[in-house]
Amino acid sequence: MAEFVPYWLGVVGVILAEGSVDPIPFGRSGSDPQRMAGVERGMHEPPARLMAEIREGIAELSKLLRAIERNGWSARGRHPAMGVMEVERFIEQFEVGHLEAHTRQLDFLSERTAE
Repeated sequence: MAEFVPYWLGVVGVILAEGSVDPIPFGRSGSDPQRMAGVERGMHEPPARLMAEIREGIAELSKLLRAIERNGWSARGRHPAMGVMEVERFIEQFEVGHLEAHTRQLDFLSERTAE
């Protein structure tokens, strides 16, 4: 989680800056070297540090959401598998929905640990 929030914030920033006419290509595979390096780093960082990074990322996401102007929500990017996506769908898919999915995973693990 600490890895993907800032990554996707950077991507949406590019889409907002440049994606008003032609969709900006974006995306990465699950085996992307930068993604894998972030996951590997997270396995060795103290959980408290990772949580602080996640909180910072969510705070940046919150700032971005408040700053997007009306026409920014329709800026578009092109994902290789999902096709053309407007910023609204992008944020729901890659930030909010992604955070929710990982939160459910953590809740499940927490419940199993408590048993």
